[in-house]
Amino acid sequence: MNGACMSKIMDKNVSWLIPWLLVLMFTNSACAATEFVGKVVFSKGAVSARGETNVPRLLGWDSPVYRNDTITTGKKSFTVIRFNDQTKMSLRPNSEVIIDKYNDKAGQEEAEFSLVKGGLRALTGLVGKRKPQNVRFKTRQASIGIRGTDLVLRYCEKNECELEELSLAGFEPVKTSCASKIEGQPPGFFFAVLDGSIYSEKNGSRVELDAISAGYASEKEVSCISLVPRFIVHDEYLNTINQDTLILELFQFIGDNNEFPSCEIL
Repeated sequence: MNGACMSKIMDKNVSWLIPWLLVLMFTNSACAATEFVGKVVFSKGAVSARGETNVPRLLGWDSPVYRNDTITTGKKSFTVIRFNDQTKMSLRPNSEVIIDKYNDKAGQEEAEFSLVKGGLRALTGLVGKRKPQNVRFKTRQASIGIRGTDLVLRYCEKNECELEELSLAGFEPVKTSCASKIEGQPPGFFFAVLDGSIYSEKNGSRVELDAISAGYASEKEVSCISLVPRFIVHDEYLNTINQDTLILELFQFIGDNNEFPSCEIL
């Protein structure tokens, strides 16, 4: 058989591989461009992420998250994410947050997140300790900077937060040194610092808050407020930030037929 015939046979036999090789090359290239930044440590309900390819993927316990991911929670759904530097973030239902920047390499530390809707709570880790000036939380109304922090960000749509505040009227309010009243504030963006300190910037103005205090931002201005809203302090979803499905607690059941230890996944 001459070389020309052999070449034609080989071309025919391997031609079907070409599309698969292209898919493999594209997949490897996409994976190489996607940087792992953390994982889900607690999740309930419909939680998903969209990366650079914009293809949604469901998130559950131990699911990886990547830089540039958009994390979304559905109705009555929430999640807790632990980043590589031990920063932890909890997202309440109907929330959306984008991981804009994240780098925990020594000397290059930075982290930037955008809250599109809903609410989040964050306990900052090593990046926030080493380079607090490089950690930023962005929203439509204001930009939040930190100095080693436990902070809460919350968008209020229509009267949802007002109704939540009324339902929590049995709890004592947390007063601050600010004179601006929370009553009468239209729906907008609320933020609070529970430990450490934060600052909010908008249109050249800056509000600095030390724990425990809160602020409010509208489309025009940003200011502190006289009370930390109950819907922030007592948010059952955001307060799951210390939950981790790897943590097991032992309970001793004492009874005639049940004298044995049992464990429950939190």
